[in-house]
Amino acid sequence: MSAMNVYAIRAIYKFEMSRTRRTLMQSIIAPVISTALYFIVFGAAIGGRISEVEGVTYGAFIVPGLVMLSLLTQSISNASFGMASSSSRRLRCWCRCGSSIPFG
Repeated sequence: MSAMNVYAIRAIYKFEMSRTRRTLMQSIIAPVISTALYFIVFGAAIGGRISEVEGVTYGAFIVPGLVMLSLLTQSISNASFGMASSSSRRLRCWCRCGSSIPFG
């Protein structure tokens, strides 16, 4: 077995943290606002009509689900953004160099 490449992990970590700081609005603030709006809308529309079910209020039931929805959405979005942005940079570089783009 080979050892982990600590330098590569550190480089990826630093790159992703700097990207998160650059895109603070879309990475952190927007999901918080979106989750709060979901809670407000569903709480106003549905929460008032639902009584406690087995001692659990609607708010206590819906908040963990909304938090997990936001976390999963952002984790997939941030991971795919890193891959998509790096591949689009490579594509732009290939196009500028005039070399052919490999398919397959």
